[in-house]
Amino acid sequence: MNMHKLRRKKYGKEVAGVCAGLAEYYDLPVRNVRFAFVFLAIAGFGVAVYISLWILLPED
Repeated sequence: MNMHKLRRKKYGKEVAGVCAGLAEYYDLPVRNVRFAFVFLAIAGFGVAVYISLWILLPED
């Protein structure tokens, strides 16, 4: 069971800490999560998802 809470990271972030927080929560490399968001942004809805998570997730 994952003991981490889903939160934006204050450290290790590039923009808002969303990708770093998701990477820690799901135990994934941050680079892969960032790549996924870039791919989703190119597909047309990654920016909206990122901004939504930026607003909804509390900061660590």
